[in-house]
Amino acid sequence: MADLQHLTQEQTLSLRLTPQQLRYVRLLEMSAAELDEAVERELEANPALEEIEESGEAAAPDAPRVSARVRSAAAEEGTPFVVPAGAPSLYESLDEQLGGMNLSEDVRTAARYIVASLDSNGYLRRDVDSLADDMLLNHSLDISPDTVREALEVVRGLEPAGVGATSLREALMLQLRRMPAGETRDDALRILEDDFDAFAKKHYSRLVSSSGIGRKRVERAVEMIVGLNPKPGASVGEGGGGGAPSIVPDVVLERDEDGELSIVLNNRFPELTVQSSFAQAAAEMESEARKRSERKGEREYIMTNFNDARDFIRILSRRQKTLTEVMAAIIKIQSDYFATEDVYALRPMMLKDIAELTGLDLSVISRATSGKYVQTPWGIFPLRFFFSDSKGEERVPAAGQDAGPADDSSGEGVSGSGDGEREKMITNRMIEAMIRKIVDEEDKRHPLSDEKLHIALKQRGYDISRRAITKYRDRMGIPVARLRKDLF
Repeated sequence: MADLQHLTQEQTLSLRLTPQQLRYVRLLEMSAAELDEAVERELEANPALEEIEESGEAAAPDAPRVSARVRSAAAEEGTPFVVPAGAPSLYESLDEQLGGMNLSEDVRTAARYIVASLDSNGYLRRDVDSLADDMLLNHSLDISPDTVREALEVVRGLEPAGVGATSLREALMLQLRRMPAGETRDDALRILEDDFDAFAKKHYSRLVSSSGIGRKRVERAVEMIVGLNPKPGASVGEGGGGGAPSIVPDVVLERDEDGELSIVLNNRFPELTVQSSFAQAAAEMESEARKRSERKGEREYIMTNFNDARDFIRILSRRQKTLTEVMAAIIKIQSDYFATEDVYALRPMMLKDIAELTGLDLSVISRATSGKYVQTPWGIFPLRFFFSDSKGEERVPAAGQDAGPADDSSGEGVSGSGDGEREKMITNRMIEAMIRKIVDEEDKRHPLSDEKLHIALKQRGYDISRRAITKYRDRMGIPVARLRKDLF
């Protein structure tokens, strides 16, 4: 029997974002710098959108408008997150030095190729033979390994001292060889040449016994080595463009004379409005009888650009309002922290807490806080700094109560003892702050291992596994005990 074709009708429910909602979501996810660029692009693309000049004509009275004309923290002189314009890169600096040297053509070519092969810290990660092969195969430059080796010595003679090294040990030795000869410098060179492993592991007692030069001389030599630059290339310009990008805060908190904090959005785009001629033409087309024939194309052009400009302004205004409301809610919940600047005053806070205060959806709050930074009078922080990590957050029961199982999804189980008044919450930030405090106060001649940190935290009422302590310590960039040890 032949297959029969059937037509069926089904009814389904699905959620789809409107174009305006999608546009709002995209703007909400943007950082301050990205938003400024988006506004600039929109101004160029839409003739119905214009900026309000202070001395220009007034905008149409009924036209929507949005203002972001606030003091831009990133434009202030002396702020730490502004990269100075025009700073020469590492590669530009080295190439300029090569230009002033009397070199043969092959040596100059090889030296420039070596400079282009350095990483942002000034290290050369390729050997001489590989560089010679690359120049021959990729650029048809038949330059011998001996010439490349000569060019490498030329590069290592450039400023800053240490560039062109293939390892940390070599970078330190290159810097020492630029220093005037003397007992301490010679001792330092000898330590790097013969006992670098002991130096790197801070086994200073072994250095004293193996060098045979005495404790005081070893101490002075080690101090000289420690004062050298382990990343010589990073000290020039932006390290060849490979350095970390500067942080531009999205929100700036200012404290007035009464101690009250005010919220300022850190944007540079001007006050926007719908261009008056478009607003007037759109109003006329809405009110007068439709002229569908000869003016159809003109009408579509005007109305499309007018609606796009109006929607963009409204969505942009909504984005700014959302970010302000979220920051205000964070300040309200974390009021103790903003009053004291003490990390111990941070309260456990989740996205749902902000949602309860603002009435915003969790997804909106997540987008509004992801990748955003706030500048406070005491530093710059990501907005997520003020939230608890759900995986690292555990209830701490009152004395005598069962702490319950640790969170096995993260391995960062936390339990503790309270004072019997109420259950408390311990957040990642509080744990990190306590670990930092203990490390800062430890005897640097005998720094605490992770096991001893575990014991010290337990004595303070924080029962955290040693594995969790290792995770917290690594996340904060605190080295292991052996590398925190003082010289002697």
